Amino acid sequence: MAVKLGIVLNSPRITLPSGYNNRFSIIYKRKTVITSEQIRAGRALLRWSAQELADRSGVGIATVLRLEQQDGVPSGRSHTLLELQRALETAGVEFIGTLEDAPGVRLVKRVKKS
Repeated sequence: MAVKLGIVLNSPRITLPSGYNNRFSIIYKRKTVITSEQIRAGRALLRWSAQELADRSGVGIATVLRLEQQDGVPSGRSHTLLELQRALETAGVEFIGTLEDAPGVRLVKRVKKS
């Protein structure tokens, strides 16, 4: 089991529900996994194009589009998924729920500067 920056990669102790691919998936200490649906929903909340997400995350546009087309946990490099999640979180998207219980996203309320 490889551990880096608090991320567990392909942990044999954590199993995903049937229909989800755990190959290369990101599993955090709090046992959440980012899904393709969450990536698409987060981007929609921000009204970003796929190109904007690609630019802000440093991930190629073709990779963003490929990951978004998959169902459930996308198969891809864990570093790539982490960069997408970081870009969305930096812009104010919060990932909520778990695979078993209402995975989703919401926009975090921002405090206006006075």
